[in-house]
Amino acid sequence: MSAKSVLDALDGAGLHDCGLVLIDYHAHARRLVLRIEVDADAPGGPRLRTLIFDGVIGLHCDPPNALAPFDDNESGEILRCDAMERPNTEPEVTLVYIRSDYANAPPPRDRTQVAMFRAMGARWVDQA
Repeated sequence: MSAKSVLDALDGAGLHDCGLVLIDYHAHARRLVLRIEVDADAPGGPRLRTLIFDGVIGLHCDPPNALAPFDDNESGEILRCDAMERPNTEPEVTLVYIRSDYANAPPPRDRTQVAMFRAMGARWVDQA
């Protein structure tokens, strides 16, 4: 796993408007797991894929709980997920998504969430 794997994993992934089904951030393991619905218009319906970021550092979230797990009635839609190469350091990843039915938000219950971080590696895991 290398910093280049972050750029490769997100290059051409086409995550705009994809459904975000699960967020699992583990600070001690420095790992972020995103379960994403892709190919929503495909015959047979959407397909689930899992994107795992390893070695997550320099995390900044707006609001501060942007990477909190979804409640049962919540879902998300990715607006942007990309990586930018930085000289002499890990790539910087920006994840922007809308969290729907956000339990603590005043109406309307859709709220934009932003997470920016550096990651040492990334990989896709397909779901059956």
